[in-house]
Amino acid sequence: MFMGSAIEDSFNIAWGFLERSGRLRDEETCTEFLIRFIEEQIRSGERRPMMIANRAIDTYQSIAVEPPLVERGQVLRIG
Repeated sequence: MFMGSAIEDSFNIAWGFLERSGRLRDEETCTEFLIRFIEEQIRSGERRPMMIANRAIDTYQSIAVEPPLVERGQVLRIG
C-alpha cells in the first residue's frame, strides 16, 4: 500500500464516521488535525487504515469540545 493511499483511506474513514455521528465540529480544524495525526501514525510505522482511523477518531473525540446539551423546552441563558 502506498503512503498516499493509506492517508486518503484513513482520512475518509475517520471523516465519514465523525460526520455521520454528528461529532464533526469545525471542518478546517478537524481536517488539519486528522491529516497531521494520520501522517504521524504512518511515520511511526502503522499502515492499517482502519487502525489509524480508529485512533484518529478516539483522539479527536477526546480533545474536541462538545457543545452544551439543551433539553427540549429548556431556555439557554448566555451571560
